[in-house]
Amino acid sequence: MIIQEDATYNIESIGRVFTSKTREQLENRLNAEARDGWYFHSVFSVTETSCFGFQKMNTYYMVLTRVQPPHAPSDSIT
Repeated sequence: MIIQEDATYNIESIGRVFTSKTREQLENRLNAEARDGWYFHSVFSVTETSCFGFQKMNTYYMVLTRVQPPHAPSDSIT
């Protein structure tokens, strides 16, 4: 993954369980952000553990979006 230094990035939690309803809500949110100039970049997971490691670990999924600087070509980030 190439991170463009002059781009602006946004990271949001998208939860850990997906249903038809939550998928549609995510699509609507990403489409609304796209209308504001944000572009989907990637999805990654984060695992939260307890301090002592005794409790169940939780995995959350995060979506990364970015605003493309006006002077950069749109295919410069992969």
